Amino acid sequence: MSNKSKAQMVADFFSTGRHRVATELLVEQIMAVNPAADEKKILQGRNFDEKAQLLHWNMYNCKIAMLPESFTVLVVSGNLDLSRNQLQALPASFHRIRVGGNLNLNNNQLKELSANFDQLKVGGNLYLGNNLLRSLPAIYELTVGGSLYLNGNQLQSLPASFHNLRVGGHLYLNGNQLQSLPIGFHQLKIRGHLSLSRNKLRSLAPSFPQLRTGGHLDLSKNNLSFLPATFPQLTVGGTLNLADNQLRTLPIETYQPGAEVGLCLIPNRSRPVIKGFGSINVGGELDLRGNLFSELPRGQFPNVKGHIFIPDGCPALER
Repeated sequence: MSNKSKAQMVADFFSTGRHRVATELLVEQIMAVNPAADEKKILQGRNFDEKAQLLHWNMYNCKIAMLPESFTVLVVSGNLDLSRNQLQALPASFHRIRVGGNLNLNNNQLKELSANFDQLKVGGNLYLGNNLLRSLPAIYELTVGGSLYLNGNQLQSLPASFHNLRVGGHLYLNGNQLQSLPIGFHQLKIRGHLSLSRNKLRSLAPSFPQLRTGGHLDLSKNNLSFLPATFPQLTVGGTLNLADNQLRTLPIETYQPGAEVGLCLIPNRSRPVIKGFGSINVGGELDLRGNLFSELPRGQFPNVKGHIFIPDGCPALER
């Protein structure tokens, strides 16, 4: 029987509501290409609803090294967990898979994603963290209803089309090797947090402050030595973290964050407090600990509604 006919048979069972039979066939085909996989654990990981439809499928740490092409017709209304396996690649038509909840591919050995991966639609979170990805395919349609985790890979750059990404939650790009961001990056619309920490970013484009994030923006532990003059135009819904960079100065214009923002500058190498920075508008905390300020201006932070944390040895601020 050809791979195509096997896939069609599984698809027919899914379309007629016979999910238990469909998954049993899939397990047979998974074992055919993964004889060392844990068949019992794979079968036990299935969870069906009251109508015998596949609700969740947990294949966590089942020693799966590859997926048959027929796997791409899988229909799961809830979560699909393929984390901590040995996957080095995904089937070419993996984008056809239908996952209503979370799709977890964390902690595999994925080195690349297929060219049409961006056609994938996931209702919940998409986890691709802690793999071996060095690059991403062009992105025009990728839709993630929840958060997208690309942390802990080896990404050296992002595609120019990355701003087309649709993420309903958070975007995690931390722990990669990014040295720069694509020109259109500021066009991303992120409702939650954006983490770019632990990369190798040296600078940000003047357009970067046009970026809008509903949650925290984490730029800590990069190689930033300066911020663009436009940086004060940035709007962040949560905490702004610039910790552990190589900043020596701050833009002259003041940064105006959102109502519930906190600003974290721990610990950079910034010596002077730039004139005007004191009028920063922070609805939460302002954290300046771990910097090398010789002094801080008094009575210059009227718009900080939360606590102000300052480096040891600096005079106290008057509120």
